[in-house]
Amino acid sequence: MIFTQTVIQFYRRDILDNTLRQEMAFFDKPENSTAALVARLVSEPLSLQELLSFNVALIIICIVNVLCSCIVAIVSGWKLGLALSFGAMPVLVGAGYLRIRLEVRFEQDTAETFSASSAVAVEAVMSIRTIFSLALEETVVERYSQSLRRVVYDSTGNLGVKMFFYALSQSVPLLIMGLGFWYGGKLVSASEYTLSQFYIVYLAIIFSGQAAATVFQHTTSISKASTAINYILRLRQMRVLVDDDGGSTNDDAEQEDGHCHDTHDDHDQDAAIVQLQDSQSGIESVSHEKGQDLEVVFDGVRFAYPLRPQQIVLGGIDMSIKPGKMTALVGASGCGKSTIIGLLERFYDPSSGTVWVKNHHHHLQNHQGRHRYDAKTIHRRRYRRDMALVQQEPVLYQGSILDNISLGIEHNGTRSSEPSEAQIVAACQSANIWDFIASLPEGLHTSCGSQGFSLSGGQRQRIAIARALIRKPRLLLLDEATSALDTTSERAVKAALDQAAEGRTTVAVAHRLSTIRNAHVILVFVRGCIVEAGSHDELLRRKGVYYEMVVAQSLDREA
Repeated sequence: MIFTQTVIQFYRRDILDNTLRQEMAFFDKPENSTAALVARLVSEPLSLQELLSFNVALIIICIVNVLCSCIVAIVSGWKLGLALSFGAMPVLVGAGYLRIRLEVRFEQDTAETFSASSAVAVEAVMSIRTIFSLALEETVVERYSQSLRRVVYDSTGNLGVKMFFYALSQSVPLLIMGLGFWYGGKLVSASEYTLSQFYIVYLAIIFSGQAAATVFQHTTSISKASTAINYILRLRQMRVLVDDDGGSTNDDAEQEDGHCHDTHDDHDQDAAIVQLQDSQSGIESVSHEKGQDLEVVFDGVRFAYPLRPQQIVLGGIDMSIKPGKMTALVGASGCGKSTIIGLLERFYDPSSGTVWVKNHHHHLQNHQGRHRYDAKTIHRRRYRRDMALVQQEPVLYQGSILDNISLGIEHNGTRSSEPSEAQIVAACQSANIWDFIASLPEGLHTSCGSQGFSLSGGQRQRIAIARALIRKPRLLLLDEATSALDTTSERAVKAALDQAAEGRTTVAVAHRLSTIRNAHVILVFVRGCIVEAGSHDELLRRKGVYYEMVVAQSLDREA
């Protein structure tokens, strides 16, 4: 029992660990929805537990029984023993093996169908407020029932085939008994065997046949376990090797035609390629030396999402994110702004082109004098420790405000250092949320509730900002952090963001232009290309795309 629980615990952790090490494209696939992955995390270890808890020991006993019985039969009477052991026994094993193969395929189909039905249930629970507000309880239950009926239908469709091979595997021992009795009778009649020899060989083969039949009674457990093991091995094979080796496993794609024209000249166009060993020697300098000297350069970056490779999202981006400055990205929905954030966070790597990460400390340059590294060759987790992302929809976890803010300094599941109360208070003050927290009866120990729904949208967003700031990021990423807030909450969050971005390299994606008018550089995106670049006042004087956006939002009366 202890052994079984230890193994199951190991594989539960292994599944989650390998799931979290997949490329983002893995999670974009419909079959890898949140609900489907959760269902797999629950069901696959249980399939292994069903086999290991009792059946595996019984199967081993039965296999040993078959081998020993065959040996006894051959030693006692080699003619009849060999005839039955090597003549009839392979038929029995073959029928059972065929049955196992069919059941493995059936279990794989059932697991996929079960994951789909689980997705309906998990999504309903996760969006319970929407379900209640739209009075969709009966609709969701009916959808779930339909998905369950599909499991039953698929099972029924395979029932005839399963019953045939089950009957075949169960009938083969009877065939062995009949053949053994007939051939043994001939040997006794010819005085080649005594009656006792015949019964010893005959009973030994019968026992071996019964033992083999017992093994095949547990083929369902074997099939489920085989499906679970195949899934675990597939996850291991697909895990991202960059976290283990420090470099990317994917080759750079060839440069394509159709690049956008660069609209600003302030970026490095050195074409030297930094080799993997150079980047590894600079990993520590990129990750651990805190300061405001981090610069990121996009050099001919093109990108298309893996599931839509023909749809180009970014068409040859050349831009420089200067250290200690705020760079704003604006444009219509779908123009590629949030994709830039995804590339900066290395959720995805460019289809072609390079994202360079630069350091400006002279004493941190490697032995060849270089101070920039291809982002694809840097250890992902170390690379991301220099960054903090504040998203449009803040994600808070079950637990206290203190727990959620402290997650900002979590690495590899263990605390690099326990945050002091002074650090947390400072982060909260910078995020303009401390006065609210101090007014709560339980202060930092106040529960956020499920997904943070005990707090307002503005409060959740400012807690997310505090969590980002406690990391002391060298690059702060803001992905439409105020677009879903009301005017009052937006004002408070904007003040927090302005304070957080002061003197720090910042990239802000914004729909409301009022939140980024103080940015040092504003890049205007149209259909995956940069068409304008400059400050707020410079772009207004040009009276181009940005000017039209400002007029449309009525943000500048002089326009």
